[in-house]
Amino acid sequence: MYHIVPGRIDYTTALKADGATITTLEGDSFTVHVSGRVFKRITLEDGAPQLRDPLIIGANIMASNGIAHVINRVLLPPMA
Repeated sequence: MYHIVPGRIDYTTALKADGATITTLEGDSFTVHVSGRVFKRITLEDGAPQLRDPLIIGANIMASNGIAHVINRVLLPPMA
């Protein structure tokens, strides 16, 4: 449940969330970072600081239970 966020957050909303901390259904959180001037990139700072952060590479995939976004790495919860 660490990769699921409650609500329907589309890509346009995510672009406005630079620096926001997002709480997942599991209860842990990650931070959204938006970079780039012309071509925006959204990375998700997760619980594994020693690894590269996941990058959204596909967005706004509509599903019956919400909106999905494709990332290029596994989103990891904080290490205990």
